[in-house]
Amino acid sequence: MLEAAGSGGYVLDGFPRTAHQAEIAYELAAPLGVDVQVTVVLDVPRDELLRRLLQRAHLDGRVDDTEDVIRHRLEVYDQTAGALVAHYESRGIVERVDGLGRVDDVSERIWAVLDPLRTGAVQ
Repeated sequence: MLEAAGSGGYVLDGFPRTAHQAEIAYELAAPLGVDVQVTVVLDVPRDELLRRLLQRAHLDGRVDDTEDVIRHRLEVYDQTAGALVAHYESRGIVERVDGLGRVDDVSERIWAVLDPLRTGAVQ
């Protein structure tokens, strides 16, 4: 982590998952001079998320991923992610990115947020 932070940074995807994990990670990293610079939140309407997850379930043969199961998973995500996003919003480091469109377009929007950090243009 220290080496990555010192050579341009790194991206965490899927961690932390809760505000509690974020607080513990901060407590461990702060004395080392490592801190979260930005939290990217992909904004995607619920109906689109449901459509995407149902399509993935169909393509991957996930017969147990029914609409009800996916809706429950999204509710649980909202509960934990909501508190996590609020935690990072209180620190002023949330950047919301439109998650609709082609993968290349969404990636471009994410890089527009991350590139200035990588080049050191934003502190």
